[in-house]
Amino acid sequence: MNAIRIITEVEGDTLTIPNMGQFSGTRVELIILPFDQEREEMLSFSLTGLSRAYGDDEPEYTEADVRERNPDYEKR
Repeated sequence: MNAIRIITEVEGDTLTIPNMGQFSGTRVELIILPFDQEREEMLSFSLTGLSRAYGDDEPEYTEADVRERNPDYEKR
């Protein structure tokens, strides 16, 4: 199952998480982090740059597409 991300408000001692019906009867793990507006803006900026650099019509390259191997490249 993929992770989901929800930004929500805490009111007093209550945390309301919307749209959790899909997890009814399922054990879930919650990780609660304080919201950081500056971090969110940087993340959004980074993702926008990546989406511009690598569009949806970008081809997928495999090792078979490599014409000449770089001998200085260290395999990991």
